[in-house]
Amino acid sequence: MRKNRVFSFINIAGLALGMAAFVLILEYVAYERSYNQFHKNLPTLYRLLTQNQAGDVWSDMSPPIGPIAKEKFPEVRSFCRIAEHSANGIVSFPGGRSLQSFREDKLAYADASFFSLFTFPLVSGTAASALSQPNTVALSQSRARMYFGNRNPIGQVLTLNNQFGKTLYTVTAVYADMPPNSDLSFDGVFSLQTLNNPANLGGNDWARLDSFYGTYLTTFLQLTEATPPGKPTDFKALEGKINDVAKQINPTGENRFLLQPATTLHLATSLSDVYQTSGSLGFVYLLSGIAGLILLIAWFNYINLSTAGALKRAKEVGVRKVIGAGPGQLAGQFLGESLLLNGLGVGLALLLVGMLQPAFNEFIQKKLSLGVLNTGGFWLAGLGLVLAGAVASGGM
Repeated sequence: MRKNRVFSFINIAGLALGMAAFVLILEYVAYERSYNQFHKNLPTLYRLLTQNQAGDVWSDMSPPIGPIAKEKFPEVRSFCRIAEHSANGIVSFPGGRSLQSFREDKLAYADASFFSLFTFPLVSGTAASALSQPNTVALSQSRARMYFGNRNPIGQVLTLNNQFGKTLYTVTAVYADMPPNSDLSFDGVFSLQTLNNPANLGGNDWARLDSFYGTYLTTFLQLTEATPPGKPTDFKALEGKINDVAKQINPTGENRFLLQPATTLHLATSLSDVYQTSGSLGFVYLLSGIAGLILLIAWFNYINLSTAGALKRAKEVGVRKVIGAGPGQLAGQFLGESLLLNGLGVGLALLLVGMLQPAFNEFIQKKLSLGVLNTGGFWLAGLGLVLAGAVASGGM
């Protein structure tokens, strides 16, 4: 390395740049794949969807469907209906000597089972009682602090003025801010049972919880664990039963119900899935391919430079053979050099990632770090790939 400073610098810098780009792209891929994985009940959660004859799929459901599924099918342990954004409006509360108001656009109505089915840790209150009564609300920790400062938010009363009119709510729980890698992201969750009272609908009869005419809810079903344990839940069989019952209730109905595993809410299992997702599996595949291609180009550049310098080292190899060096020793020397250069490239790449991370995060509008690679075996896969590439490039 001292003798061929320029050659060594170009090799290490080229490897480092390729590896740094690889790591940054891998961070984004790992982040996309980490969505919703923190929910403890994720393996048994399913979202109910509707599909028409043209193949279009949507998640809006009528309110009675969840309770009917729980009543008729023993496979359904629990359900949770979420009216995303339907609660959006102006939140008002006493602040000092005047009434403070904020317009909020990340509010939702949900059943009392919300905090039992989904893993959003509660700072105050309990999952069982948080939304069990009408006119109750659970606030995110940041919103509770913004509304009430250092006061205890539990028991405080606020007013929500939205499409249903003005309604008073009592704060019964505070939850830790929902993480950015969650498809469910609300600053406040209001009790859905509030809409069971016609006086709270403001004349919007389409939102009645016993009506099939309004389709504005997302319905999640928690299925019983499969027996024996470890065997995947046969949700397709339940899907068929649901459609059989739906056909009995409405023989002329042309739409059918689908059960989407909650594990695929953000990314589908394949490019051919009809399920609705909030992320793009195709884009993740594309980025993964680009990351691999960049790393491959870096190694090919290394191989080309090494091949170009091989003629200069022919005398060295010949002298070593004369004094007794065997093929294994020569191979060990060149593989060792390759591992050393790749190792230095990895170190410099991690330094570059640290320097470029803020700009990269601002560019993609996400807060990423090397810590996102800790889940899903990305570190192990990445290091294994780098080691394999170092050995392969050195062997050539």
